[in-house]
Order: sequence, then C-alpha cells, then structure tokens
Amino acid sequence: MAIKHGNKSYFQVLLDPNRSELIEELASLEGIKGTAWIRNVVYRKLEEEFPSSIYKSH
Repeated sequence: MAIKHGNKSYFQVLLDPNRSELIEELASLEGIKGTAWIRNVVYRKLEEEFPSSIYKSH
C-alpha cells in the first residue's frame, strides 16, 4: 500500500539480495542511487505499456 508523500506516493518494496546488488551496480554505473534507478525503470515501463492518455493522466 502506498503512503502519500507530498504530491507523490511512497512504495516500500522488498527485493532478493542478488537482485538488489544488481540494481546497486547498475545505478552506480549511471552515477545515481538505486532508488532513482528503480524509479526510472518503473516510469519507463509504464510509458511503454500504456498509451500516453493513460500514463500522463494518472
């Protein structure tokens, strides 16, 4: 369940250790934090999966 944080929502996600290590490595290569990397991937996937009329309206 998401918690409101200003105009955004805060999600807490549990990941397996090997996957979290991979995310940290990939984020480090881009010079960003793991949480920023996850957010970028989620936004990109939502944009790919849904038409902009849905993606941008919610």
